Amino acid sequence: MPYPTGNPTNKHMISSPSMPADGTLQTSYGFSNTPDLFKALEDGAPSNLKRLGDVYSYADGPSPPLSRDFLVVGFADTALSVVRKLVGDDDDDTPPCLQKCLISSKRMDGSYAKSLRPKDMENSKAFSLFMRRLKKEGVVAIIAKDKYERFGILKPSESIHPEGELTADDFFGICYVGRVEPIKDFLAKGIRAVVDEAIVDESSVLWKPTGVMATNNGLWQPPGNNEDTGADPFSWKPPDGDTNGLSSGNDFEATFQNTWDTVESGVGNVLSTKRKRKDNEEHGGANNENDFHSNAGAAAADEFYSKLTRSLDTRAESRLFHMRSFNGWVKATQIQELDPRTKPDRGKAGGPMRVLDLACGKGGDLGKWVLHARGISNYVGSDVARGSLRDAAVRARQIRQKLKRCTFICADLGSDVPGRLKSPNSKYMQKLSMWSLQDESEHETGTPEFRMLRGGGIASNEKFDVISIQFAIHYMMQTKQRAQRFFETVSQLLEIGGNLIATTIDARVVIAHLMNLGLDLHFDESRNSTMDQEAIIEVGGGACRIQFEPKVVKRIFQSQADSSTCVDDLFGLEYSFTLVEGSDHAAGVGNAVNLPEWLTPIPALKCLAAEAGLELEYVQNFHEFFAIRNDPNTHTAAHSALYNMKVLNRNGSLSTEEWEISHLYCAVKFRKVSESTMKLDDIVEEAEEEDEIAPLRLKQIDPLVKAKLMPRAMREAKQNIGNEAWLKLSAEEKKHVVDVSIEKLVLECG
Repeated sequence: MPYPTGNPTNKHMISSPSMPADGTLQTSYGFSNTPDLFKALEDGAPSNLKRLGDVYSYADGPSPPLSRDFLVVGFADTALSVVRKLVGDDDDDTPPCLQKCLISSKRMDGSYAKSLRPKDMENSKAFSLFMRRLKKEGVVAIIAKDKYERFGILKPSESIHPEGELTADDFFGICYVGRVEPIKDFLAKGIRAVVDEAIVDESSVLWKPTGVMATNNGLWQPPGNNEDTGADPFSWKPPDGDTNGLSSGNDFEATFQNTWDTVESGVGNVLSTKRKRKDNEEHGGANNENDFHSNAGAAAADEFYSKLTRSLDTRAESRLFHMRSFNGWVKATQIQELDPRTKPDRGKAGGPMRVLDLACGKGGDLGKWVLHARGISNYVGSDVARGSLRDAAVRARQIRQKLKRCTFICADLGSDVPGRLKSPNSKYMQKLSMWSLQDESEHETGTPEFRMLRGGGIASNEKFDVISIQFAIHYMMQTKQRAQRFFETVSQLLEIGGNLIATTIDARVVIAHLMNLGLDLHFDESRNSTMDQEAIIEVGGGACRIQFEPKVVKRIFQSQADSSTCVDDLFGLEYSFTLVEGSDHAAGVGNAVNLPEWLTPIPALKCLAAEAGLELEYVQNFHEFFAIRNDPNTHTAAHSALYNMKVLNRNGSLSTEEWEISHLYCAVKFRKVSESTMKLDDIVEEAEEEDEIAPLRLKQIDPLVKAKLMPRAMREAKQNIGNEAWLKLSAEEKKHVVDVSIEKLVLECG
């Protein structure tokens, strides 16, 4: 778009906050999220504006004409969601709620300077410097509302070169003008329809405890030989010694992914070793689909789970519907029982929790977290599947009022390190694709857009009270190095006293099934197994199938007297997993996820966790987990949830097949007791990630910038944790929380 050639129609005076000599416009006067921008428009222009000069508008301007005074209330990054939606790069695609027009000063490039009066020269020079600064910092100016409730977004010309010679492009800008309410309506209606209603329907995952039942009649009983019998519904105990038992005396325990539960938990942070990302990647790598994950396994998982769809109708038709609901009940109960006593709480009743949900998938567990008695002050979800994360962002919008802060990050926790340096020798944090609820207007319903940000938006000293990884920790067990990286990252991000929780396969049961297959497990003189066929476990009447290669079975059962430690050979125990869900198969879930999975021996987890400063609190098979909580008088909420979450079939139980498959799983809980002493075996410098911006430490932030950000940081800190929790903090704890907020504000400004 060229400099305007017609005659001006109106003259305006533009005023702006003083240009900071140190720091940036964004750190000094910027809006880090859309709600702050709209609030500033309601508050009006600040009183400390400085006159910049005169500018002119033309015949393309709105009617009535623009206000005589152009008052800049602040600045917004062009990556901010509302800016991208309203004034994107396509000048021909202006939303109907906006009118685009040009404003300019007089030209002073080349021979034009000779004809200007000194006052005009001063005006033009100031405006050109202003436009160049906007262009250089990648921001737009937000113009205050006029008496017609119209505000403006002033954007520099795309052709400006901030360091080059003056040209005509330096002396004009593009102003987008519109009324606040129509713009909010436009954002609310969205550019694209919201995803299928089923994705955001919380009915299957939200539950609230009801009252204690008066009698035990009709309470759930695990299925036996006769599902219709009237036996004592809570007489079940974990069996001893049979093929469905817990293999008492076998200390080998493990886990794997339940692939039918991806809507609620998704596949976790899978299989990437290293990936290159350009700084200008947007939308979680949407323009770089083929090489976002360099590892083939991660790419396959990303593709599968991003395309995975399941509606409430197909879920109800699944032959394993009640077992999936039972899995959700275990997760919900495990979450509701959490009450970590982390450092800020000092052993007292805690305030709202900070949650990091790994393998968050489509955000199906969000409803479980927001219903926690302590509330949630910050929720961060991470997953490898970009499509799933976009669906999760849509789900988060639906419960916006229950989430103070919500962020989603695309990362592989066996390789990527959000919010921390990847190694002691690293200079910079990784850029990770992220989306934040705080970046958006509360009226937005369009496709969530992800952007690349250092640390994925997690500040370098930010920590969590709870880290959860549901049905996905097995992906960390491909190698010892990946498992080490995972536990080290968890330890860095988890506050002392905080909990790591997981649900996964119980290897005691898997090994018991293997031992009952009647396999020839003899070894010849060279310690080679004579077994030459795959070992196949079928559970639940053939609905679930686990398949091991002969070489893996050999590794499981062969004595390893020459191992340097007890866990050296407990990694890389690969298998394939198949689950049949009846008519749900036609909906894209069906037989299998054709992705490799790995057993996760509990001895290996305990050893790695200990090095990371984590102590195991319990490992409970799902049958055992239920039996411990089987008394409705002592576990009222958990028992009521069995009904609210539709766990039970019409016989008040699960089918025999579903109950047998559920026996494959266990729940695990750790508590952090000390800082990590782990020494990683895979410290490699990520040269291509270490480019221009170092991770910001508070001591590195300019004191003037820190002072300017302090009021806003304190306000956001109080909002995030709640006034009641804020009043309980000591002065030292308040300082720490505000410091984290300052660092995060600077980090968001890039």
